[in-house]
Amino acid sequence: MIDGLRQPWRLRSSLLIVLIDFGPGKLSELGSAIGRSIREFRRNVRDETSGQRAAERARTPETAFLRWTLARLRRVPGFRVPGY
Repeated sequence: MIDGLRQPWRLRSSLLIVLIDFGPGKLSELGSAIGRSIREFRRNVRDETSGQRAAERARTPETAFLRWTLARLRRVPGFRVPGY
């Protein structure tokens, strides 16, 4: 069923129908609106996942203790924390 949609004459006829329905002016507006929607969706998903990760890291008492310990150890002269 999907193989029939990939035929060049069907794609051309579909694009021609879309062009006739929307017109060249509205087609550019439609494309830019779709692009803005996709960018906003990606930004929201990225912000939500980074916020969830930060909240998960901050929730555990072990993480808070490790951060406090690393902050103290960084003050010691000559001590290096691997990876920081």
